[in-house]
Amino acid sequence: MSHEPPTKHAMRLYDRSARRLYLNAAERQRFLEAARAAHPDVRSLGLTLLYTGCRISEALALRPEDVQADAGVIMFRTLKRRRDDVYREVPVPVELVHALERASGHRPPDEPIWQHRRQALNRSTG
Repeated sequence: MSHEPPTKHAMRLYDRSARRLYLNAAERQRFLEAARAAHPDVRSLGLTLLYTGCRISEALALRPEDVQADAGVIMFRTLKRRRDDVYREVPVPVELVHALERASGHRPPDEPIWQHRRQALNRSTG
């Protein structure tokens, strides 16, 4: 494995400590099974992360109005950029659309889907 500095646009598979940055197929399958067996809020968040590849902060910023159920698309405001007007639409499976609709419940369309406490996410999910 090369430890040369990545170019500006190169995708890295490993961090600077040679740890893999992404899940492999077996890990994705285990994650999917665990998410499907979890509490509905954890299920919907886990499926969102798995199916979209979004950042945790992007997922936690999702609102019911960002889910286009008929089109099977989620619209993310890109938090990596410094501007507020950069969006991307990600096609998602029906399973995720239904999970997000259940998680949204009767929340106002402009409020976040998940009401997350201000603690580390890995501690709140288990």
